[in-house]
Amino acid sequence: MKNSASQKQYSMKNYVLVGVLILGVINILYQAPRSYALTVAKAKMIRYADNMDIQSGDFIFQHLPGPLTEMIAAVTHSDYSHCGIIVRKTGQWFVLEAIEPVSWTPLNKWIARGEGAHVTIVRLKPPYRQYIPRIIQEAEHYVGRPYDLQYEWDDSAIYCSELIYKAVWKGAGIRLADFVGLGELNWRPYEPLIRSLAGGRLPLDRRMITPDALVFSDTVVMVYSSFPAREIKGIQYSRRDFNGTWQGRYLLLNIPLDLRVETDSRGGILGGRLASGLEFDPGPMEAFDPRTGTFSYTFFSDNHVRVHVKGRMDKSKEVIFGSWEDTLGFSGTFVGNKFGQG
Repeated sequence: MKNSASQKQYSMKNYVLVGVLILGVINILYQAPRSYALTVAKAKMIRYADNMDIQSGDFIFQHLPGPLTEMIAAVTHSDYSHCGIIVRKTGQWFVLEAIEPVSWTPLNKWIARGEGAHVTIVRLKPPYRQYIPRIIQEAEHYVGRPYDLQYEWDDSAIYCSELIYKAVWKGAGIRLADFVGLGELNWRPYEPLIRSLAGGRLPLDRRMITPDALVFSDTVVMVYSSFPAREIKGIQYSRRDFNGTWQGRYLLLNIPLDLRVETDSRGGILGGRLASGLEFDPGPMEAFDPRTGTFSYTFFSDNHVRVHVKGRMDKSKEVIFGSWEDTLGFSGTFVGNKFGQG
């Protein structure tokens, strides 16, 4: 009996030791060299999420520093190495993420720890938003699961984009993106690290869901990004794509105001107004890039305030978003959906 008890105690110690070692490896690979103290300080000093148009169920993407995340971004030819689900909880914004373990992180802290505090936010298209409560419930079932360094598709451990994909599939029956095999990606420069994570093996046939595939899914639209715009294969934008009526939200001092703007076939503003009663004078589009859908305007409001706007068009050509600033020192973001052709 004593021998059996000793064996159990020894096994438990080994289990704890292995768990500590795994946690240590993930901290080194996933988060180094980011200083935890610096992240906390930045999160306290800067309110990153102010004036961002965010909603529960949005998916948020970033790039974290560290060998593992550098590999993820490089292997997938992507700006992004990590992602999570934004959720309003107990009156505050959190990100439900698979890191170590699957857990809740305050949104402001989540943004602060990313490289350059850059984020991209995408939102399910309107027909799918009814499923968001169920999607969040499905994601919550994974809380406490360890991070999956093997990037396998079972539920014993979970990686970041796997969490989002499975929550959406189980909560809404929607396949967000296609799987890709490791062998189809840029794996060769990272073969030593891949083998070290896979116990010496090179699992080129392993099928995965990448953060990049979720960002550019056909079932979502981009509503905010501080990453530079980049070309998307097969998509060419035109000033004519802006022609019509756009309705959305214009954030001022973190207060969302209803926005309506009419544009012409050259992308120029014919007129616009906010719910507060403020109106925009007509004005031409100043700059436009047909490769990325980026644009800029400068126009005057009816109270003679000069407003500069820069933004981009989503790949769907149904959403525009960006940031604005005026000569009074105010600034914020906006997002608009297309309603009708002009």
